[in-house]
Amino acid sequence: MTAPDLRQSSVQPITKAALEAAFAKIVGTGPGAVEQAYLTQAHEDYAADETPELSGEDLAALLAASWSAAKTYPNDAAAPAITVGPLQGADGKALDYDLVRIVQADAPFLVDSVMGALAEAGVSVRALFHPVVELDGRRLSIIMLVIDSVPQERRDVLGEGLAQSLSDVHAAVADHEAMTALMRQAVQRLEATPPSVDPAVLAENIAFLKWLKSDHFVFLGARDYDYPLNADGDYEAEAPLGLSTDGLGILADPERTVLRRASEPAVLTRQMRRQLDLSEPVTVAKANARSRVHRRAYMDYVGVKRYGPDGKATGETRFVGLFTSEAYDQLATEVPLLRRKVANALARADKAPGSHNEKRLKNILENYPRDELFQITEDELLSIALGILHLYDRPRIRLFSRQDPFDRFVSVLCFIPREKFDSAVRERIGQIVARAWGGRISAWYPQLSDAPLVRVHYIIGVNPGEHPIPDPVQLEADVAEAGRGWIDRFEGALRRSGVEEVAVGPLSAQWARAFGTAYRDRYDADEAAIDLQYVNRLNETGLPGEGKAVAVRAFRSADDSRLQFRFKLYRRGPAVPLSDVLPILADMGLKTLEEYGYPIRPTGETEIHVHEFLMEDPRGEALIFDDVKGPFEQAFAAVWTGRNESDGFNRLVIELGVEWREAALIRTLAHYRQQTGLDPSQTVQEEALREYPDVARALLSLFKAKFEPHITLSGGGSADDRAPAVAELNDKIVALLQDVKSLDHDRALRRIAALIGAIKRTNYFQLDADGQPKPHISIKIASRELDDLPLPKPYREIFVWAPHVEGVHLRFGPVARGGLRWSDRRDDFRTEVLGLVKA
Repeated sequence: MTAPDLRQSSVQPITKAALEAAFAKIVGTGPGAVEQAYLTQAHEDYAADETPELSGEDLAALLAASWSAAKTYPNDAAAPAITVGPLQGADGKALDYDLVRIVQADAPFLVDSVMGALAEAGVSVRALFHPVVELDGRRLSIIMLVIDSVPQERRDVLGEGLAQSLSDVHAAVADHEAMTALMRQAVQRLEATPPSVDPAVLAENIAFLKWLKSDHFVFLGARDYDYPLNADGDYEAEAPLGLSTDGLGILADPERTVLRRASEPAVLTRQMRRQLDLSEPVTVAKANARSRVHRRAYMDYVGVKRYGPDGKATGETRFVGLFTSEAYDQLATEVPLLRRKVANALARADKAPGSHNEKRLKNILENYPRDELFQITEDELLSIALGILHLYDRPRIRLFSRQDPFDRFVSVLCFIPREKFDSAVRERIGQIVARAWGGRISAWYPQLSDAPLVRVHYIIGVNPGEHPIPDPVQLEADVAEAGRGWIDRFEGALRRSGVEEVAVGPLSAQWARAFGTAYRDRYDADEAAIDLQYVNRLNETGLPGEGKAVAVRAFRSADDSRLQFRFKLYRRGPAVPLSDVLPILADMGLKTLEEYGYPIRPTGETEIHVHEFLMEDPRGEALIFDDVKGPFEQAFAAVWTGRNESDGFNRLVIELGVEWREAALIRTLAHYRQQTGLDPSQTVQEEALREYPDVARALLSLFKAKFEPHITLSGGGSADDRAPAVAELNDKIVALLQDVKSLDHDRALRRIAALIGAIKRTNYFQLDADGQPKPHISIKIASRELDDLPLPKPYREIFVWAPHVEGVHLRFGPVARGGLRWSDRRDDFRTEVLGLVKA
């Protein structure tokens, strides 16, 4: 026993009599015979549970307003009257729906075409009413659709889309007789002026054209073309096609395309030129545009060649439309053209009559995608059908591809074992195939049955003549890999990453299911194996200590521009707030474009979060990724773990490609200069260093030449013989400063250079007990060697920078007393200390 639908049971449906009474109350008179027919049809379409908020009185108001619109529809109107707007209920009250109303002369395909337009626009239809009435000698169609309310902009777009669809309907219906007459003429021409082909082939082609006319084809458009000839009387490829007559149906519009490239005039493309050499007079293919009539599907194209007295094709009549449902339901062995292909394929396969293999092959051919069967050549059909037959004995993932003869798309049949098939596998395989052909997925059609294999038919749109041709063996291997289960793919990725076989099982047991569905939808198993390597570097707390608090990996995707790169941030514990990450990246001069975050939940371990960021250098300069990858990773981790400060000096990491410690050294020098009270601000110092990167690099080289313990100097000098190298670098800096345009920039750079000259000792190159650089940088300065210091000048001073503290020690003689003082004057504590000395 099923539970009652409470919503449905609460709705009180309106009776036909009550609807007529409510309608009469609104219009002011009782319904006549035409109105009664109108209301009867509308009531038959009414289902109270579709729009429970729509009362009987509201429905009567809707029908009354639409009836008024129908009565005022002009007798001579050619175009439909389309309105899309808010739905008003009884007494003019606003309802939470919109109404789409279309009034026009009745015609075939109206409702299908309208529903297709709404579905394509992503509009949800709540209710549909479609009375057809005789009014003033006209048979009027009144379509009313209740839809969810949408903004006015979408209403306008929806109205335009409906107008286009109904215009196509009108064109196709108006020219239907003319198009079928053109088909009769095409048949008569083939019979009167037969080409030089096998009579049996010609008879089959003619039978096919007659079969189309027998309610197996919805004619939507037709157009006659003349083939261009050169001076020698041969076909001229890439020359414009000549129009013999005006087009019919939707092809009366000269801008509508069938096979050609949309950006060019109608020409005899090289692909079409090759088709002229084929012996058969009829060509069946898919058009390059979707139908806006009846079904939203790619239209079918039927080309019928015209022949001259010498048997040479001089032109063609092109028909576009849709095969009807009867065309798809009829057995392939009964359809002209198809029956010959199927019979010939069976004969050439040479399977024993009545054998199991022959029965299987017949079933394969009969169930072959009907659109494909119309277009495929006999040789292609035989090859693919035999390949499918072999799959029954050993089910596995296989691909069978066929290129459209006009090179506009690739048709790919993919067979997948049932136990491996799901929507994620279908999407992965489709993406792999589309990338391999350099195209896009235009459509896909799955077929699930009791058979052990699921068939997915992909249509991959490509740019004619501008796409790669993939290696079929490699493509099938890639698809087979994508079709394996996640655990199998993860274990394969572990092996490829160098994990020993003995460790694959335990790692898989702990980690394979740690990667959730969202992660697996975005990344493949090889990426998971790489992520695992970085996750294993993390400590248990997510804080500085033994192991890494965070791991950072910078990389580039194939889709990234030369201004972009990505990085992943790994941390145990909760997700990382964006507000903690974005300022660090901004201080490094990077603009964040995208972010993705995923949890990883390994068995028996703390949850881990991995975040991916896509970044761009807003300077518009192409990044040399190999130069910035390592420095960026180390710089970000240093800031995150508190070993470095986050400010504009970190932009030097990206813009100069320096290590974060080198940027910290520049920061130390600049901060000391700022403490003197006579130098430009930190912002100006940062600008000067970024604006003149050669000067910044020369300053770093000068510092290393003076103090790096084991440096190898240019010219082969030892570390004890630094003077020539130092003098050479000083001269280089002086020369480079000649090109500095801003006085502030010049002053900032010259004073940093002078400061390096006055430094006597530093701990910059010292390492701690773990072999890592010390967390602070200190410099000992001979202050009296600096001309631009406020008086009194100390004998020596030591300036110390660390991420969370700075300090200065002033000494006015070789031996001097001193003390400690804390200051809250961040930018000029040296001035405060100097004032105490004066006092």
